[in-house]
Amino acid sequence: MSQVLDEAFDLFGEYFVIAHAKDRGANDTFQTAGGGIPDYDQYVRLLRAAAFNGPLILHGLTEGQVDAARRFLRGKLQR
Repeated sequence: MSQVLDEAFDLFGEYFVIAHAKDRGANDTFQTAGGGIPDYDQYVRLLRAAAFNGPLILHGLTEGQVDAARRFLRGKLQR
């Protein structure tokens, strides 16, 4: 996953206008942000390095998942 993120940002980082905070598990199932495979520390670092200033979108969550996903992302963004 790390290599895929690096390559995607190398190729397209300057063109990103929206970013998703959505995870996939090892079995390719949907997970809330922080519950899957992607390294969010790397993802946020790459967004910042690309000077991304657009929205980071959470979607596909149940109401009960929203608070935990927001806390997770805020923690990553505040580092």
